[in-house]
Amino acid sequence: QAPAKSSAAMKWVAAVSFVILLSFAESRLLNKRDHNGHDHDHQGHGHGHDHDHEGHDPHEHRKTVGDVFKVLGEDRFKALAMIMVSQYLQKCPYEEQVQRVKAITEVGQVCSQGARRADCAHPAITVVLDELCKTPENAEKYPAHAQCCAKSGPDRNICFVEHKLTDPDAIPPHESPKPEAACHSYTADRANFLGGYIYEVARRFPMMYAPAILSVTEKLENIVVECCKDDAARDQCFTEKITSLRKGLISLSAIQKHNCIVLKRFGARVLQASKLVQISQKYPKIGRAHV
Repeated sequence: QAPAKSSAAMKWVAAVSFVILLSFAESRLLNKRDHNGHDHDHQGHGHGHDHDHEGHDPHEHRKTVGDVFKVLGEDRFKALAMIMVSQYLQKCPYEEQVQRVKAITEVGQVCSQGARRADCAHPAITVVLDELCKTPENAEKYPAHAQCCAKSGPDRNICFVEHKLTDPDAIPPHESPKPEAACHSYTADRANFLGGYIYEVARRFPMMYAPAILSVTEKLENIVVECCKDDAARDQCFTEKITSLRKGLISLSAIQKHNCIVLKRFGARVLQASKLVQISQKYPKIGRAHV
């Protein structure tokens, strides 16, 4: 089983690294906006997530939706799509988001297979936003939806990001299913169970990086698999481990908010230097190249 675990871990690292790139691009875009178009790292360039004319960084604008699908694979692509639609339209029911994810995944899949269509030249974020803007949303739930969808290029993404509901009370608290129900739901339909969890976390933590949500979801799955093995100890197992998972999620959210503040105020180089110091202190035996 060791080789299988190692292989899975390597795929996980590759997937997370790629999603970090996408998430970091969004942060850089917001940083640029906050400095009125004068970002410390790339002054004068229009880097962003939306459309082909978003910038000149070769590591960002070439990542089309088909590229993302190839790197992540179908399952992780769906997870990323669910995170994105849930963070942008936080009040939509899960069933609606599932349909959006299905449509986005179909585009990613056909584009990864070499289809010649216009949307295959677009970044994943553009395909996501196109899907979100296909249908008018309730103005009371999403007062800025029509305004954001009327924009184009990076401005459309910026608009959606700026109107995310970040107030802790914006979304009602999530009631986790009872342990027995959770075990049954996971066994009956693993994909739907994990997709539902991703949806609930993403819409309550709209600014959290996708890799963090994927990591927390993986931890949840490990908890479910472990706790569901023993009916007698199941409830206690869930109580202890889910409580710990929630505390970690809140702590992670706080750390990422701090990172965003540092990024906006001081730029990417300061944030990277700060993280380099933290990692070096935590893992003193790791060489600089690996850090």
